[in-house]
Amino acid sequence: MFDLTTAESTDRQPTAELHKPEPMMSRVQSSIRKELKLKTKGKGRERPEEKEEIEYADLEVPDYWEEAEWGD
Repeated sequence: MFDLTTAESTDRQPTAELHKPEPMMSRVQSSIRKELKLKTKGKGRERPEEKEEIEYADLEVPDYWEEAEWGD
């Protein structure tokens, strides 16, 4: 926008300060990194846990689904 009283543009470019992480947040992030390093130190690369597959055919269907009228 343009301010007619001062004849200056009121649009401001974001300063570099807006993009700096907040000190508290960077402290939290660094402490998380330290914790992760300590937990995985000396273990080498761990394999991710295998996810258990759910077989939907084995699941029981509640009675209200069978009795529902869908209004076709």
